[in-house]
Amino acid sequence: MNCSDYVGALTDHLDASVIEGDVRGFEAHVESCPSCSRYLAVVEKGAEVLRALPEPELSEDFGPRLQHRLYHVDDEAALYGAASATPALTVVGMAFLFTVIAWSPTLWQRAPEIVLEPIVVNQPPVQLPVRPVSAMPRGASPRPGFDFERGLWEDQSLLYEYSPLSQRYRQRSRVRRAQIDQDR
Repeated sequence: MNCSDYVGALTDHLDASVIEGDVRGFEAHVESCPSCSRYLAVVEKGAEVLRALPEPELSEDFGPRLQHRLYHVDDEAALYGAASATPALTVVGMAFLFTVIAWSPTLWQRAPEIVLEPIVVNQPPVQLPVRPVSAMPRGASPRPGFDFERGLWEDQSLLYEYSPLSQRYRQRSRVRRAQIDQDR
């Protein structure tokens, strides 16, 4: 045991709240170290002086006043922690960190460099034969522009035929209202 361990655990030794093996270590250290034996003598003498003093007479409101003072001591510690700039700086630091993380792809992104192989032409392109479309509907003219030579909206019959109005009027002719003769 060294001197700092002895001084740190002396109150436990004096209160007899240490293990039996540690008590022997305390006693051996006090016998071998003159500064720790002097420290023990001063502490014991101070305890005797305090015990010799008369017991102080306390007023009736001593307990509530003491509790009120202790409350203010705790309150000051809480107010100091609340007024601290640490939480605000932590939030600002986290916001800055998230901003850097969010913008990091755009900060370090470089435009990709695309390298294309050169095009070498030895001969003109091959012309493939064009075959006519065989999936033409019946009744359609072989020349597609013939239907619209006069313009798309010039022929009212075409406009009527392809509009939803023709469907509505065709269905009306199929469903007729029966008139009941009331004279019969």
